[in-house]
Amino acid sequence: MSSRELFNTMTFGAVLSIALASIVGFIRWPKIGYCQKVLTALLTTALITELLSAILRAYALPTYPGFHMYALLEYGFLVQIFGRVYDAGRWGIIIRYSWIPMLIFGILNLIIWQPLNTPNTNVIAVSGLIMITLSLGFLFSTLNRMRYRRIEKSALFWINVGVLLYFTSTLVMFVFLNGLVTVPVTYKIDILVLNIIFNIIHYLCFNIALWMKAE
Repeated sequence: MSSRELFNTMTFGAVLSIALASIVGFIRWPKIGYCQKVLTALLTTALITELLSAILRAYALPTYPGFHMYALLEYGFLVQIFGRVYDAGRWGIIIRYSWIPMLIFGILNLIIWQPLNTPNTNVIAVSGLIMITLSLGFLFSTLNRMRYRRIEKSALFWINVGVLLYFTSTLVMFVFLNGLVTVPVTYKIDILVLNIIFNIIHYLCFNIALWMKAE
């Protein structure tokens, strides 16, 4: 199997994992909590973005515009979840409304540095660093306070694992290798395939979160 065929197969696997998680979210909608409902909305947005991307690729059209928008929407959904997690006065408010400065940064990035015909690695890098920080903060806080007797039964735990795995791998492979280091073109597809594998794991973690008790 060539690198291109592997890339297409893994991309289909990623879309399938998103679709399955979205279906689970809608089926369990009456039984899940606020964070899981926001997660379902995020998954639905991801699925729409991936499907539109596939259509654009089929017609040899650029897919960057959709992912420019999705990166900002993804950040907006996730900070609503983390805002609930860190619901301790002003920190919860700051986190929930941090989508506003991120949106402004995204617009400036689009106008000044990375237009629609280029990858939006600046937004991905900044949002990724914030997500990793919030995720690690939740995990350390949970372990220190022993908030859960069985942490693996918590939806928030699985959301955090998915976020931490995906954004860490994205920063290393997509932003660092493609942006800061000169990578031969022949390796770029392999890097993308590896990133898609982490993406699938990320959505599988989200799927597990939707089966947990309401949070």
